[in-house]
Amino acid sequence: MVGQFNGKVYTDRFEPQKSEATIIDPDPGSYLVTVSSPKGDACVREVDFVEFTRAWIFHPATCSFEFDRFAHLVQPEDRRNQKHGGWYDEVRANRDALSHLSK
Repeated sequence: MVGQFNGKVYTDRFEPQKSEATIIDPDPGSYLVTVSSPKGDACVREVDFVEFTRAWIFHPATCSFEFDRFAHLVQPEDRRNQKHGGWYDEVRANRDALSHLSK
């Protein structure tokens, strides 16, 4: 797996038995993630991060992921709504709550 963002490249290998990989301390943002295999299979997805994400689970048959709550696989409806609603609203609410506590 290779993820690119803001001039940085993050890589990890999915463990064959669990299909899990970890990205350590990514900068928050929107990444293009490419997953490839020795057989030549490859897929590309857009993933948004807000914090450290502990583990990803990859499903090669559908080129889909499972994440913890700090990452989100960008869906076509997210792009249509300009990334408002659902996961993005929850992230903004958490950020606003934390900023009120720090005042």
